[in-house]
Amino acid sequence: MREVTFEPPNQWLFSNYQSLTFRCERTWFTFGSHLTARLLSAVKGKCDSQSLVSLHLHPFTQGGMRFVYCFRDLRIRILREQGKDAKGMTQAGTDARIVAKLSKYVDPWHNSLYVVAAYSHSNDAAKFHSKAFMLAAANKLGATGLTMAKIIFVEWQFNIDPESDHLPSKFMAAERYLLGVFLKYNSNKGYVDFEAPGSEIAQAFSHFTYRISQGKMIVLDLQGVHLDKAFRRRPHLILTDPQVVSPGRSFGPGDLGLTGIKAFFRSHRCGPTCKGLGLDTLPPPPLPQPQESSTPDHNAKATASFKSWLVLPQAGLSRTTTLCQAAVEVLSAWVEIKWISNMTSIPPK
Repeated sequence: MREVTFEPPNQWLFSNYQSLTFRCERTWFTFGSHLTARLLSAVKGKCDSQSLVSLHLHPFTQGGMRFVYCFRDLRIRILREQGKDAKGMTQAGTDARIVAKLSKYVDPWHNSLYVVAAYSHSNDAAKFHSKAFMLAAANKLGATGLTMAKIIFVEWQFNIDPESDHLPSKFMAAERYLLGVFLKYNSNKGYVDFEAPGSEIAQAFSHFTYRISQGKMIVLDLQGVHLDKAFRRRPHLILTDPQVVSPGRSFGPGDLGLTGIKAFFRSHRCGPTCKGLGLDTLPPPPLPQPQESSTPDHNAKATASFKSWLVLPQAGLSRTTTLCQAAVEVLSAWVEIKWISNMTSIPPK
């Protein structure tokens, strides 16, 4: 276990005596057929002289497996990646303030590229499925689906320091800082907070990810900030640091495999959102064996299941629902091509 001394939270000054400044490469993943890394560095994956980051010497809080540090990357513009969600993200306080997460453990495996990248894989898989979930809700739940809390996962990246030897780790995960009351909706060990605002939607999202992936994965460990509707059209669940759990344990040390999947369904109770999406009437897919591999038949079944959920009656469709139905076809094809073949194996410890 790494020995640390904690500093007070919200210390966003980066002086020489309280932080380290160094050059760093910034990398992130897209949820696709290969989860390929895209380097954002200025020239050929290398950082120029202005691409400096700063990391505080001491963490200000901790999670189950990592310490959390104040972090700064001058290349990240305020809300640049958020697009049309910028207003909701502004309300959550996710401006250019960033936190870096480093393992509590000092052994090479917990600090390896494979493990740190696995956290990014989980976040990107969760973002992909959240878009499918919101589209399904809009189709199947009508006005309720268009006004219920919107699930947003904050932008993730991981940073690679190619030169320095005096940092705690060469690889660091980084994300936007969330300001507000931090809520834990569920965990990868069966914990569920039924009383948290928006919890019923969060639990339905986890159930949805298992069903739409035909049992190949489930997005758990949902946590973040709930924003009331206020002047917005709908509330927001701005979530961070999810954990994908898969039968093959392909998403790092937090992926508990079949144990985590079974723990979720032991504590899960379908609410109005699950029932509106038909999740309560569909028998759960059989738990696959970790050794099984994906086949084209599995892809076809997953896509057919996805389309059958979102099909709408043809009579009396409005312009909005017609466009939404067209989007279903596009996303269905996207699901067919990308989601099942994405499993990137993490070498065993």
